[in-house]
Amino acid sequence: MSFAKAAISKRRDRVIATLLTEKEYLCDDYLSKEISEELRRVILDEVNDLANFCIDVAVSLESGGVVFNE
Repeated sequence: MSFAKAAISKRRDRVIATLLTEKEYLCDDYLSKEISEELRRVILDEVNDLANFCIDVAVSLESGGVVFNE
């Protein structure tokens, strides 16, 4: 695993843990169980999608396969 992929994965895990902890602490008392579970799913899906995109970009940059307009 490349350094970028490992770093992004580690940061993703921290972000998910922080968001879910705050959701539980600040929101769950006001949400139904169904809504709370849906919000959890959305958080996991969206953060994972963003992390996967970042990993794809980082890997492609490392391989020289992508050129960005500076």
